[in-house]
Amino acid sequence: MSNKYYYCFVCFAAALSLALPGCDSGPVDPNLDPNSIVLPGTYTTCDTAFAMADGQSYTFRLDDVYCLSYTDFAGQTVRLKFDFLSGLTCTIQINDEPEQPLSPGQIIQHELGFSGKCCVTLSLASEPAGDMNVTVNPTDTSGNPLGVGSITALAQTGLPADDSEPSANPGQTITISGSGFESTSKVTFPKIDDAGQPAQVQVALASVAEDGGSGTVVVPTTAVTGYVTLPNQASVYLQIVPKITGIAGGTPGMVATISGLGFVEGATTVRFGADDVTVADGGTAADDGIDVQGGNSKVLVTVPSSGALPYEVITAGGRTGRSGDLTGTSATAQFGEPTDPNTASANAKQVITLTGTGFDVNTKVNFHIINDAGAESVATVAPASVAEDGLSLTVMVPANAKTGKLGLLSGRDGATLQVVPTVTAIAGGTPGQQVTISGSGFVEGGTAVRFGSDSVMIQDGGKQADDGIDVQTTNTKVIVNVPANGTLPYEVITAGGRSSKSGQSIGLTAACIHGTPTDPNQASANTKQVITVTGVDFNDETRVTFPCIDIEGYPLVRTVIPASVADSGQSLTVIVPGDAYTGQVSLLYARTGCLLQIVPNVTGISGGTPGQQVTISGGGFIEGATSVRFGSDATKIVDGGVETDDGIDVQTSNAKLVVSVPQGGTLPYEVVTSGGRSTRTGRFTSVSAVATKGSPTDPNEASANPDQVITLYGSGFNDDARILFPSIDQYGQHWLEVIVPSSVAADGKSLTVRVPKEADTGQFSLLDSQEKYLLQVVPRITGVNYGVSDNVLVAGEGIHVKMTGLGFIEGQTAVYFGEQACSTTDTGLATGDEIEVQGDNTTLYVREPLDGTVPYWVVTPGGSTAGPARMTGITAVAIEGTPTDAAYPSANAGQTITVVGEHLSVLDRLVIMVVNDEGAWMPLVVEPVAYAADETALTIKLPFNIGTGYVGLLGGADRFYLQIVPHITAFAAPSDSLPYGRYSGTGFIQGGMTAHVGGTVFPAGLIDVTGGNKAFSILDTYETNQATYVETAGGTSETFTP
Repeated sequence: MSNKYYYCFVCFAAALSLALPGCDSGPVDPNLDPNSIVLPGTYTTCDTAFAMADGQSYTFRLDDVYCLSYTDFAGQTVRLKFDFLSGLTCTIQINDEPEQPLSPGQIIQHELGFSGKCCVTLSLASEPAGDMNVTVNPTDTSGNPLGVGSITALAQTGLPADDSEPSANPGQTITISGSGFESTSKVTFPKIDDAGQPAQVQVALASVAEDGGSGTVVVPTTAVTGYVTLPNQASVYLQIVPKITGIAGGTPGMVATISGLGFVEGATTVRFGADDVTVADGGTAADDGIDVQGGNSKVLVTVPSSGALPYEVITAGGRTGRSGDLTGTSATAQFGEPTDPNTASANAKQVITLTGTGFDVNTKVNFHIINDAGAESVATVAPASVAEDGLSLTVMVPANAKTGKLGLLSGRDGATLQVVPTVTAIAGGTPGQQVTISGSGFVEGGTAVRFGSDSVMIQDGGKQADDGIDVQTTNTKVIVNVPANGTLPYEVITAGGRSSKSGQSIGLTAACIHGTPTDPNQASANTKQVITVTGVDFNDETRVTFPCIDIEGYPLVRTVIPASVADSGQSLTVIVPGDAYTGQVSLLYARTGCLLQIVPNVTGISGGTPGQQVTISGGGFIEGATSVRFGSDATKIVDGGVETDDGIDVQTSNAKLVVSVPQGGTLPYEVVTSGGRSTRTGRFTSVSAVATKGSPTDPNEASANPDQVITLYGSGFNDDARILFPSIDQYGQHWLEVIVPSSVAADGKSLTVRVPKEADTGQFSLLDSQEKYLLQVVPRITGVNYGVSDNVLVAGEGIHVKMTGLGFIEGQTAVYFGEQACSTTDTGLATGDEIEVQGDNTTLYVREPLDGTVPYWVVTPGGSTAGPARMTGITAVAIEGTPTDAAYPSANAGQTITVVGEHLSVLDRLVIMVVNDEGAWMPLVVEPVAYAADETALTIKLPFNIGTGYVGLLGGADRFYLQIVPHITAFAAPSDSLPYGRYSGTGFIQGGMTAHVGGTVFPAGLIDVTGGNKAFSILDTYETNQATYVETAGGTSETFTP
C-alpha cells in the first residue's frame, strides 16, 4: 500500500437551518475514495448538507478502520490538529476514552495501529467564523515529523486532471522536497506496462540539495498517474499528463498511430476534434479499441468516421490538449476562391497565422494531407515563426494538405482550413487531347476540372489512375482529357474551393499590326505581338494562358508570364506566343476568357513562282487549318490535314509554311486561317516609277531599272513594311525577293524602295497587301567589251561581246547590233546558247554577228535599253584633212564633237569603235565632257584610237557614221633606233591605210602603226624629204613635207 492514511468524515446528525460558509471546497463525501487523501494534508470537514440550528450539535467520526490503519507507520503516532470556527464548541472522544474538550489549534497525539473510532462533536455557540479543518501528520515517538514530503511540478504540455495537484509529463524534470535525501537516493514511480499490468520503476535523483531537503528527478517515460514514494518514504500524488509528439497515418476510417508519452494501456481515451467523438480503451486487450505500445509511447486507434483534428489523448493524469490553446486562424487564400468565404482558407505552401495561447518553439501544427493515390494521413509541421508573447504563430500549409480541420499537435481546439487549389501552368492538350495541369491543392478522388463553362466538366471518378482525373507529383499535377467542346480557362475545383475567382473577368486590348482579322469587332493580334489584358488584382504571379498548336497540328496550351503589370493591378501586357492560334485567352485563375483572333502575317517569301515550291515565312500558320491564296480564289491551295504531303506543310514553330505555287498563281501570296488573313485592303494604292534609262514595253505602266529607287503610296506604312518583287536568277529560275524600304514617310502614306538587281518584270506587292501592281523592269547597259574568252557561248563565227549593266534576263533577252535586222535572241535557259546571263543579271555574254555594229541595245519583256534618250545627229567637221564623204560628219582623233538629240542627260554615254596598234577593233564607252542644259546635246572628246565607223548612245538604237580623218604633224628621220624613220599625227589605222610619198604609194602591208594610232613607219626605202599624205576609210590627210 502507499504511504497514506485512509480516513473519512461521517455526518451523524444535521438540522438543516443554517449553512456554514466555505463548505464547497473540501473532501466531504462519506464514501470518498481513500486514495484521494494523502499525508500530510489538511481537510475541511464540511458538507453542502452540513448545517445546524442554535443549540444543536453535529458529530463526525474519524473511522480508524478505514482511516487510521496504515501498516507502514504501525507503532508510530498520529497527530491530529484541529482548527475550527471560533463560534463552535468542540469535544473529542477516542474509542471508549472519556470525552474531552478541544481548543482551536489543539493537537491530539495517538499511537497508530489501534482500532475503534474517533468522534468529534461540534456545538453551535454563536455564528461560525470559518471552516472546520483537521491536519493529520505522522510523527515518531519523539514527536518529530515522519514521511513528510512534497512535489513541485507542473506539466509542460497538456492539461492535468486536477490543477491543485502536482503534474508532469514523462521525461520532465521535477523538484521533490522532504528530508534525508542523498545522492544515491531513489524515487519510486508507479507504472503500467503495454499489457496493462501495474508495476514500479525506480529512478535515481538527478540532483540533491546540500541540506538533503530537496532534489530533482526525471519522470520516467513509463510512469503513470499515482503515488510516488520519495526517499524518506513520503507518499505524494503525481499526475502524469500525456503528450503527443507525432501522428502517423489515419484519417476517418483508418488506423492512426499517435506517438508520444504517458499513454496507459486499458486507461486511455482519444478525442477526435469534439467531446462526442471519442474512442475509449476497453481494457488491456490489444483489440479493445486502443492498443498502447512501445513502452507507453504509441497509441494505435481507428479514427471514427466523424473524427477530425486535433487528436487528443486523455488519461487519469490529464489530457494532451488545453482548452483555448487554438482560438483562431487568420488565413485567406492568395489565389482562387474558397467554397465558404467566411471560413479560413489558404493555398498549399501558403504561410498562415494561428492565434491562441502558450505557443512556443516546440509547438507543432497538424494538417490533414492526402497523397497522389488518395490515401489520407496527418502531417505535423513546425511553425515558421512564433510571437514572443506566445499568442500567435505562423506556419506553412503542407504541399499535400487537403481541406479539413487543423489543430495543434498537443491541442484541444481545432479550426477548419479550406485548401484552395491553384493552377500555375497548363501543358499539352486542347479538345480531345490529354492535358497536364500544374498547381497545388489537387485531391485524388475529389477533384473536378471545368473547361470554360459549367456544362463542360470532368469529375474525378475515384482514386484509380484511369477514372477521369489522375493526380500526381505530390498533388501538384492533374492529368485529364479535355472534352471536345472544352475551351480556356481550365479551372480546378475541390472541396476547398476553385482555382478561379468569381468576377475575375478579363478584357483584351489588341488589334493585329499586320493582316486582317476575320471579325473586326473582336480582339486580334499577330504572334509575338504585345497585347494588353485588363482586369483586377493582377500581380507578378499572374499568368496568361493561350491556346497553341505545334507544327504537327497538335493543340496545346501555353502559360505565359506577363511582360509588365500595372501598379494599379488593373492591366498587364503579354507577348502572344509564336505558336498561338485563334481561341479563348484567359488567366490561370480566371473563370472566363476572351476570344483572341490570331491573324497570320507574312514576313518573307523564298523560292517559288508558278509550278515551283515556295517557302513563306511569318507567323500564325496552322498545320491542317491554313490556305494560301495566290492572287485570286481561283488559285488557292487548302491544307488537306496535318500530314506533311497534303498541300501545305507548316514548319519551324508555325513560322514557316511550304507550298507549291499553282499555275496561274500571281502575287500577292495571301495566308488565310480562322483568325484572319495576312493581307489588308487599301494598304497599297499606287506606285510612282519611271525607268531612269531605257524604254518600258508599255509606257502607261510603272517601270524602273534594277537598283532604281521607286515610290509606293498607301496607308499604314512603317519600318516593318516589306515589298515583294518577282525575281529571276542568272539560270532563269524564278523566285520572290523581299525588300526592306529605303525610307518611310512619317505619316505612313508613302515609302521608297530600291528595286532589286534580279527583279523581273511582273506583278509586285507588299507582303501584307491585297493590291498588286505591274512593274516593268527595264534593262540598262553600263559597259561593253570585246574579245572576252568566257567559254560559255555556243561555238560559231563572230566576236564575243561582254555587256555589263542591269536587268538582263536569262532566256528572255534579245540583243541588237546597230540595226533592227541584226540581232541575237536568247534561245532558252541552257548554257552554251547564243546569249548567257551571269552575275545577278548584271553581265551578258553574246556573239556579235559578222555584220553587227555599234550601238548595241538589249530588249527584255520589261522594255528596251534604247530610249527615251535619242541621238539625232553629230555636229562635226575634221579640222585637218579631207573626209571621204563630205556628206557625213568627220573629225580628227582627239577632236571635240557635239552629239545632238533629245532627253540627253548625265547618264548617257557614247559608244564608239576603237582600234589598237595591232589593228584589233573593239567598242569603247566614252563619257561626255559637257551636257546641254536642255538635254539636246552632249560634248564628246574623241579618243586618239578611234576609227571610222558608226557611233551611238550606249544602249541606244540610233547610230551615225563618223569619219575619222588622218592628220600628219611631224617626221623623225631614220636613225639607229628608227631605221625607217617615223611620222607622227592622229587617225592612223593599222592595216587600214595607205601612204603616198612623192610619187610612190605604200600599201597597208608596208605600214607599221604605233603609239596608240599616233605614229607610223614605212617599212621600205623611200625619199624622206618628199611630200607625204595618207588615206584611210575616213579620209585623206593634208600633205606633209619633212
